[in-house]
Amino acid sequence: LTKIKEFQAEEDPVFVLAVHPTLPYLLSSSRFDLIKLWDWDQGWICTRKFSCSRKFSCSSKLVRHDEKLEMAFNPKDANSFASASIDGI
Repeated sequence: LTKIKEFQAEEDPVFVLAVHPTLPYLLSSSRFDLIKLWDWDQGWICTRKFSCSRKFSCSSKLVRHDEKLEMAFNPKDANSFASASIDGI
């Protein structure tokens, strides 16, 4: 493997990443209820933040390393994604 880019996405450890299959986007999520959308064509800037609530599930604040956390872009709709955590989907 070759390291292509290193950047600071969060102040805390990033637990989940998702890379868009066709667009220059990366999603990151840490232990806080926040998902960030990064655009590497624009110099790896955070272009959008998604704050999670009961309607939208992100990583839990009480996360453990052995818990399953997932994020994925929707393969049929380039403008949407899903996240799942111990709180639900």
